[in-house]
Amino acid sequence: MRHQLRITGLSGSRGGFLPLRGFEEISDRLLRDIELVEIEIPGGTMTRDRKQFTPIQEAYFQASQYLQRDDLPNALKAFKRVIEFGPEPAFRSAIYTMMGMVHTRARNQDAAVNAFLEAIKLNKNLAYAHLFLGTALMLSNRLEEAIGPINKALELDPSITHVNLYLGYVYRKLARWDKAIAAYEIEIETHAKSPEAYHELSQLLVKLGDENIEQRKSYYLRAIEILKKWTLVSPEEVETHDLIGYLYLRLGEQSPEAVEACERAVKIGPEDVRALFNLGTIYLGAERSEEAKAIFERLVHLGERVMREQLERIAPNANDTVQLSMGEAYQKLGVASLRMYLRDLANGSSETSLLSEAEESFKTALTYFPDDIHSLYNLGITHWMMRLRVAAIKGFYAVLEIDPDHEDAATNLRVVEEEQGKVRHWLGSKVWKRLESSTDQTPVYSEDLVDEIAEARAKIYENIDPLRASDAFASDDLLLALRPLMEFIPSAEVIADLSVRIVQRGWLTSAQGAQLAGTDLAAFLAHSYLVGVSLDELSHEVGPEHWEKLVVALKEVLELRPDDDRARTRLQELLKQRLDEKLQESGLLKEVRGPITDFSPYQNRSLMPVGGKALSEIVIETRR
Repeated sequence: MRHQLRITGLSGSRGGFLPLRGFEEISDRLLRDIELVEIEIPGGTMTRDRKQFTPIQEAYFQASQYLQRDDLPNALKAFKRVIEFGPEPAFRSAIYTMMGMVHTRARNQDAAVNAFLEAIKLNKNLAYAHLFLGTALMLSNRLEEAIGPINKALELDPSITHVNLYLGYVYRKLARWDKAIAAYEIEIETHAKSPEAYHELSQLLVKLGDENIEQRKSYYLRAIEILKKWTLVSPEEVETHDLIGYLYLRLGEQSPEAVEACERAVKIGPEDVRALFNLGTIYLGAERSEEAKAIFERLVHLGERVMREQLERIAPNANDTVQLSMGEAYQKLGVASLRMYLRDLANGSSETSLLSEAEESFKTALTYFPDDIHSLYNLGITHWMMRLRVAAIKGFYAVLEIDPDHEDAATNLRVVEEEQGKVRHWLGSKVWKRLESSTDQTPVYSEDLVDEIAEARAKIYENIDPLRASDAFASDDLLLALRPLMEFIPSAEVIADLSVRIVQRGWLTSAQGAQLAGTDLAAFLAHSYLVGVSLDELSHEVGPEHWEKLVVALKEVLELRPDDDRARTRLQELLKQRLDEKLQESGLLKEVRGPITDFSPYQNRSLMPVGGKALSEIVIETRR
């Protein structure tokens, strides 16, 4: 029955090996009266009594059992035992071939090569032995040597699949591009359902297109055609349709075929982030802003978790890729909203909510990628459209800090600064006209100028969110608009009074008020208090960074009003607070648990001793 045993599994599962198993483990079963086993024969299987096996059949059966258990060393031993029994050359050649395949699976390529060579010596016409010899040489990186055996296998049996695929791989590794392309094309022509051939050929064409700018379009279009052929064989693969759309995008094309490919990819994989990215991008390029907006809204709704799950399989650094991808998704979402607004504006209508959505998208993009020049630039454009010129100017400056040669940002910056300058000039001219109307009979008072400024500001801030006022026209702008006018007000007292009133309205800070009045901050604070500004207002307006100036101001006030208890009390509080801060900075004061009082100066302080003497005593002595 030796010749009834079928050598199978050469192109089957688990790397193309016949499932085998062990000799020692089952040898005792030979002692049984009968043991039925299934044996493969041409056309099917047959049931045999193992007790009636010849030694060769038993050794071969044991090898099959070892292979089923993936016990490669014992499988090889069993195959060697088959050979030791001296079967006829054709059968021995097949056994050597299977031994070579086992060595290949064990990644012992040198042993595999030797086994395949033995097989070929016994049977020069065994196509699979030549093929596997070539692949073993290929895996050993002996590429030139691999070409001959692989071609010989193809000559002996043109119907074997993957032969040209292996040739294509070898030629690709050897950088023989034309031969590699030809081999892949033959594989596709002869075995139309070989997915590896389509994928390998398209990847090679894309690689060549990436490396040859002048021929990029030609290579990309050839890759697209190959991928389209594969979609006819396997129409439900997201990656193929997505890659077709991506290549069209790389070519800068928004053709119907490109759109169709991306739409097909998203239809098959509605949550595939790469497909969504490419479809949204191609919609943007085709000026289909509403559809692009809907796609990117879907993408950001999927969020980081879904994006990470998908990108971890393909990205070497998934965390960085997710951050950049989320930033890009929000940036393109913002672009879609901004384009919709600009289109509607050109048609005579506009929906300001689109600007708010665009602003929010660009700001979110910058949380993922703070230096994204596209988000910064588009945010500047959005702020310009929202009439938030101060914010727009900051945005364009941020772009130019990253890229000083960004011509569009530089141009827009000049335009917006000119517009802001015109607004300042307009406000100044309004106030100047009021000043100019002053006569001895009808003098203009500071209150009149404040009213004029208020009216102008109301016009400037018309339809601006009050919370965004400083993004449209800042206190610096008001200061720049008013300072040139002060020289036309002859009375220093009127200038000071006007400055105080403007500060009280919250239009300028005290520091800016001092600049407008042409004096230092301490003198301006003292004057403000003397004309009726409360200490609470001054303390809130000045802030801790200018408390030193407030101390000087209160001292000046007390020189003029020695009996002003409110000023004296506030001065003492500031001095005590400043002392606490200095002690804390020096590390001498560990904790402040309550306010200082004149009766128990430091009973609520936890202090460090200095020179054996309680610090509280030193401080009290100093203060007394």
